[in-house]
Amino acid sequence: MVRGTDKTNPVSVQEISTDLAELMRSLPEIWVEGQLTEVKIRPGSNLAFLSLRDLDSEMSLQIACLPSVLKGLGNDTSEGQRVVIRAKTEFWTKRGSLMMRASAIESFGVGDYLARLAELQERLRKEGLFDIARKKSPPLVPKKVGLICGRASDAMHDVINNSRRRWPSVQFEVREVAVQGVSAVREVSDALLELDDYPEVEVIVIARGGGAFEDLMVFSDESMLRVVAECQTPVVSAIGHEEDSPLLDLVADLRASTPTDAARLIVPDVDIELDNLDSLRARAGRVIGEVIDRAFDEIDRTREQARRAVTSLVSREAEWLAGARGQLRALSPLATLARGYAILRTPDGHVVTSRVGIASGQAMTATLTDGELDVVTQ
Repeated sequence: MVRGTDKTNPVSVQEISTDLAELMRSLPEIWVEGQLTEVKIRPGSNLAFLSLRDLDSEMSLQIACLPSVLKGLGNDTSEGQRVVIRAKTEFWTKRGSLMMRASAIESFGVGDYLARLAELQERLRKEGLFDIARKKSPPLVPKKVGLICGRASDAMHDVINNSRRRWPSVQFEVREVAVQGVSAVREVSDALLELDDYPEVEVIVIARGGGAFEDLMVFSDESMLRVVAECQTPVVSAIGHEEDSPLLDLVADLRASTPTDAARLIVPDVDIELDNLDSLRARAGRVIGEVIDRAFDEIDRTREQARRAVTSLVSREAEWLAGARGQLRALSPLATLARGYAILRTPDGHVVTSRVGIASGQAMTATLTDGELDVVTQ
């Protein structure tokens, strides 16, 4: 039976401590990357103690080193800077704790960072996070604007003041967070998730008034970028750094060159819109006037066409009537009477068409062109 696997055969604290120390000594030195959150040199001690925080999580390591090792940072031992440390894990038997002992420490290499940034950019591009098709457009006049910015920052005032100068009634839901340092990624991401769930917020602006290259690294953090990509609400990046544009500019739905420019993107200018409204009103008046004028012109043309049609019809009918009247006159019995003929009728009204059957002395009526005569045959 292996010693220590049963309560009847336990190992001592010294034994397990010695074993752990020996195990740690067998591990090689490694390079660790992180962010300095604390640097302490205890008076009277020949050791410096560092806290190294993970770049993407809340995990930290305690690291000890000789004060001379800190010379690798030059004169800059400020908290918050990104470093790489060569260290070996040790188990301190007297305190029963794990500690890493550093043998070298260097500021994070910008070249290495840019190489990894390029790799991340290409990976996100292949995933489609930069595609135009997935970009969402904010409404013309949002009900409420979500604003993520530094605490009491100029960027906050720039966005709010310039937005209200353009559209006085615009409302804001502001989240003031750390925009650099160890907690920036978490705070910005949490604010994004919160504002994305806010029913009245229809566009979210992430604003920062520029800064040093190192200060803007948080806005290229992969975990934050994926939160932005998952937002249902349109997101505007307003980091304000033209030369070193963070990847947030590519993932966000809109990019503003400055926080002031963000105001232009999220709300219209009320004066310009009023001018546009006046122009549209004038244009509508002209269009309606033109429609009415065309309608009246059409009515006039129709009236003239109707008048000409009626005149032509009346003229044709008058000509036809005159011809019919001429034909009627030519065929009328009165025309025949006018030429000297007469119509003879017997007393019972029968027209006499032949002398046959007419006796001498018979009374008849002769119809002439201007009247009747009573005649008697001989």
